Amino acid sequence: MIERKPMIVVIHENLKALEALERLLGGQDYVVATFTSMFRSVEYINRNRPDLILAQRPEAKARGLEFLETMKRISPTSEAFFLPAPLDVNAEGPTLRQGQADEVLRIVDRLLGVMVLPEPRRVPHTRSLNA
Repeated sequence: MIERKPMIVVIHENLKALEALERLLGGQDYVVATFTSMFRSVEYINRNRPDLILAQRPEAKARGLEFLETMKRISPTSEAFFLPAPLDVNAEGPTLRQGQADEVLRIVDRLLGVMVLPEPRRVPHTRSLNA
């Protein structure tokens, strides 16, 4: 049987940060898709239902809340999380500084480790009793 790898969508406007995150998470055996715009990623997320969505925190809080609500509406089983800001990308190559890379991996492992897949609930039928 083929084991399914967790899919992570990463959204960040900085291409070097995207490349560093893709390299970091891809090296941990995750399937990674990257986007430079939150709203460009919506169609992909709707179609593929990733396990986790990591996004750059927007400047305006209202836009961030709107984005999270949109993600929950189009992909209810996906977890969405804003990345720590700012990301510190090494100048030599597209990698994150070690402390920040460890922090991102801890967040991802924690979120994927505690995800509970929804199951259909059965509600027992009860009779109403007249007093």
